[in-house]
Amino acid sequence: MTEPEPKQWVINSHRGVFKSGQLENSAQSYVDALLEGANMLECDVRRTKDGELVLIHNRTIDGVAKHATKLPDPAEFGERPLGPVRDHTLAYLKAMEFPEGAKIMTVAEFLAFLKQYRVGAQVELKEIAGVLPKLLDDVAAADIDYSTLAVPIVITSFNWTGILRLRKLLLRRPDIPRHKFPDMPGLALGLQAIKVAGAFGRWILRRCQKRDIWGFCTYYKWLSPALIGYAHHCGVRFVPRVPDDESLIGVYIRADVDGFETNNVPFIRDCITRAGFEVPPLPDL
Repeated sequence: MTEPEPKQWVINSHRGVFKSGQLENSAQSYVDALLEGANMLECDVRRTKDGELVLIHNRTIDGVAKHATKLPDPAEFGERPLGPVRDHTLAYLKAMEFPEGAKIMTVAEFLAFLKQYRVGAQVELKEIAGVLPKLLDDVAAADIDYSTLAVPIVITSFNWTGILRLRKLLLRRPDIPRHKFPDMPGLALGLQAIKVAGAFGRWILRRCQKRDIWGFCTYYKWLSPALIGYAHHCGVRFVPRVPDDESLIGVYIRADVDGFETNNVPFIRDCITRAGFEVPPLPDL
């Protein structure tokens, strides 16, 4: 009798390691996350004034500007130093300077990072309008071999109708490998703001199976531990975002959750280890 393969935990680092003023969603924050033991990197996607896709969490650049060591001269670009991401060009955003030489990343740069380190990601779309075709063009240009990744690249959004629109576009893109049930590697799609519980939750999971939806990456309160077994029957994964609460994390581990999204990768790894499971090995970068 052969031993079962060890569980492949998904350890998803929320915006990377960006404590002490380090720029979130930056290459530096993601390298630090990998060194801590993450195998999935969460990012947030927004559109610039000139139609480029960048990794910025908030609707405005005000939050990241607080950590800048130098802001561009407004007269040089004709753009205000603060305000919505959509009011700024990529050139302006790239001219912002941050500690340790960090720069705001584009989606194309992030995908190249994933390809280089062979790591998965949760790509959260903060907006849908004007984003989807450009996103798929960037994905195709990245030419990623999805079979080499530790865990999948999953595109998610709180706008579930946007994910269904993206799925229709993806079906027309033979140049992009697509995740298919149960385990065919390719670009995967996930959902966030749908409560999965009870009979309605079971119906949702069956629909996800038919549409090859990889799984759910969302706040833990949206996910019922009682449905994780049925989700796995449908080929659907659960990777909830959780607080640093070992008893809560233990509930999900015992329910056979697939992994966690976290701001504290070492803590999650410790919880998994103390529960008697092996964690992914630390990378040799």
